[in-house]
Amino acid sequence: MGIKIALGAVWVYAALCLFLPLPLAAVGQTVFWVMLVVHVVEFIVMQSTFRKAGGSLGHHFAQTLLFGMFHLRAVRARADEETAS
Repeated sequence: MGIKIALGAVWVYAALCLFLPLPLAAVGQTVFWVMLVVHVVEFIVMQSTFRKAGGSLGHHFAQTLLFGMFHLRAVRARADEETAS
């Protein structure tokens, strides 16, 4: 859970850098756009896994945008638990 809080903090700071003259704003803006592009590509690539996992693709998209591979790991872990049962 700690990593998700840290990622949330990075997202908030990076997003604020788009609108406010914060310290390291240029770095924050770059981090925002890189994370956005990487997570959108990650969702597109892993979309079949999310479809198999069930649930809302919108939920999976939002979770992937926020947490990236950490959401994917959780989805895969749940799928493995269901398979083992």
